[in-house]
Amino acid sequence: GYLNIAREYSGTMAGQRAQLQAAITLFDAGKYADAQKQFENFLSAYADSSLVAPAQTGVAASLEAQDKLDQAATHYQTIATSFPNSTAAIDAKFSSGRVLQLQGKLNEALTFYQDVARSPLAGSLASVAQRRAVEIQARISTQKPAVQAVQPSASPAPQSNPKPNTKS
Repeated sequence: GYLNIAREYSGTMAGQRAQLQAAITLFDAGKYADAQKQFENFLSAYADSSLVAPAQTGVAASLEAQDKLDQAATHYQTIATSFPNSTAAIDAKFSSGRVLQLQGKLNEALTFYQDVARSPLAGSLASVAQRRAVEIQARISTQKPAVQAVQPSASPAPQSNPKPNTKS
C-alpha cells in the first residue's frame, strides 16, 4: 500500500514518507534485504530530501540485521560524519559502538559510546552509552595481563654466615 501511495504522490513529501514507510514495514517484517533495497531506492530518488538521514540509517540497520557488520559500521560512521550535529549522528555513533562491540573491537566501540555519553543531544541514550562504556572498560581491564615491574638482574649477594654471639 505504501508503495502505491509513493508512486501516486511521487515527488511530494507524502510520496517520500510513503516510500520510507514501505521500507520500514519490510524491515519490521524481517525482510532485511528487501528493506535495504527500498531504503537505497529512496536515497537514489530523493538524494536532497530532509529524510535522507533516516533512509541512510535504514540501510545501515538492514545491513546489521543481515549480519553484514563491516558494511553496517561503515554506513553508521558515514551518517555520523555527514550529520555531525544531529540526533541522527548520535544514534549512528551509538549503533557504531554496538556493531564494533559485536565484532570484539572493544577499544573502538568504547570511543563511540564515550562520544554519545558526552553529547548534550543524546538524552537518555547518554546513560545507556555510559553504562556500556563502563562495562567495556571493565572487560578491557580484565583482558590485559598484569604488567610486572621488571628489575635488572643483579648478581645475588653472597650469603654471609652470621657470627654467633660469643659474649657471655
